[in-house]
Amino acid sequence: MFWMLLHADDAPGIWLYRRLRQQGVVVELVTVEEWFCNGAFTLTMDETTDETHLRLQDGRDWNLEQTRAVMARVCSMPAVAWQLFAESEKDYVAQEWQAIFMAWADLMPMLFNQPTPMGLSGRTRSTGEWGQLADSVGFDTGPFFYDSAVGIIAQPDLHHAQRVDLLVYRGRCYGCLGNLPEAVEEMACALQAASGEQLIGVSLAMSATGFVFIGASTHPDLRLGGDEFVEAILTDLYDGTALRSSERLAPAIAY
Repeated sequence: MFWMLLHADDAPGIWLYRRLRQQGVVVELVTVEEWFCNGAFTLTMDETTDETHLRLQDGRDWNLEQTRAVMARVCSMPAVAWQLFAESEKDYVAQEWQAIFMAWADLMPMLFNQPTPMGLSGRTRSTGEWGQLADSVGFDTGPFFYDSAVGIIAQPDLHHAQRVDLLVYRGRCYGCLGNLPEAVEEMACALQAASGEQLIGVSLAMSATGFVFIGASTHPDLRLGGDEFVEAILTDLYDGTALRSSERLAPAIAY
């Protein structure tokens, strides 16, 4: 079984879910809100046992042994959670929830972007950190500056330039194919590799001197990849090469 864990308002994630279903993939969609407000949850991790079982409010059971792959696009604890706890408890609850979620995810064969202490869909980086990493792989990053009024690093001169957004998955670019210089696509793939993530979004601006790096994200718009990206996901589900599991799994896609 292929599971997708998304926020309820994640339109790109829901798009991918529908496209996979149209291709005949056996896939279950679970919202982060459903995961948090589950009917029953157990997690056991010790020297001899790694097990987890999740029963959702609608009666579905999510077991490790029945899970072929998981795609999780989780940004934070769901908003509904904040309504359940006192203000003084929220920081503690958020830390504990993140720890439990990471332990649970560590048992799962994640398709991409394993949760980390720095971000639940891969490591979250600031604009400046992404800019430094992009510069290291050859991108023109333009002049960054710190705006004391809002406390962020920005590139104001590029705000009115034509923007190009790419999806980069496991060494391949999706979106605007054929319209970018090969060197730019190679740098985008190098940035994905340098980030340590299997999936990132990259934003560029077309300036008078060429393409300038604007930013990147580990929570990109999956729709940028179109059906070519869907085909790549199908391929990885078939052969298991992208899964974080140590063993290749038998095909679990029904047509």
